[in-house]
Amino acid sequence: MNPPRIAVRLLYTFASPVVAGDLIEAYRKGDRSPWWFWRQTFAAVRPGGPMDKRLSTIALIEWVLVLPAAVVVSAAMVRLMGGRGIVFRVAQSFFDWSGANLHRPIDAAVMFLLLPLLGLLLGASTLMVRWRSDSVLRSDMTVAANIARRNVAIGLLMGATCVGAAIFGATVLHMITD
Repeated sequence: MNPPRIAVRLLYTFASPVVAGDLIEAYRKGDRSPWWFWRQTFAAVRPGGPMDKRLSTIALIEWVLVLPAAVVVSAAMVRLMGGRGIVFRVAQSFFDWSGANLHRPIDAAVMFLLLPLLGLLLGASTLMVRWRSDSVLRSDMTVAANIARRNVAIGLLMGATCVGAAIFGATVLHMITD
């Protein structure tokens, strides 16, 4: 009796071959259900372990540190573009809130300097520790750098296309809302 094919594919893709082989062997003995095999598959392929949970927590904290400044800066950019639509009104309300609540220089310094600096330090230190301790990360980044190097022209073309689409979209949106 063979286990579910999709589960086997997930195991061989995201778990070690040893774990996949052990689970398939246990299933083929005949005393395990497909439900059992799926549960074991999800347990084997889901990101877990203390390092992944710690890394996820650090990433969330870093976003919390930089998001307020990013929202206010984005709102200021939308406000500068002008308009009358819902996007402009939401941006205006964020910008008005920041003007009312960040009236002291220390408040603005905390939002635009201290919080992003903490995010930078937290992220850089986490990346350095992870880089030193994780050989798979180093290998994956080397492969990614080689792929990027081989396809730099495509990357430039995609970037220019996206920038052109954004400019065109912003212009059309501005023309429609005015």
